[in-house]
Amino acid sequence: MHKENNIEITKATHAGRTYGAMNSHAHSATAFPIDALLGAASFNAHKPEEYYLPQNDLRPPVDCLAYLFPWVEHKMAALET
Repeated sequence: MHKENNIEITKATHAGRTYGAMNSHAHSATAFPIDALLGAASFNAHKPEEYYLPQNDLRPPVDCLAYLFPWVEHKMAALET
């Protein structure tokens, strides 16, 4: 993908990060191979409509949040005022 779009990058591990996307776009790449990217992420590349990440649907228990972030309520109240 990089060679086809005349992109030279020495840090191959960073190619999938924002830098890779921005640099590819800057060199006139119009689209990434979505099927290949989905397949690499262990999703069914032939059914991209099944791509779903549930992180927004998962809610940790309230007591867990209170234990991990005991200062949040105080800071949120201060922000409101």
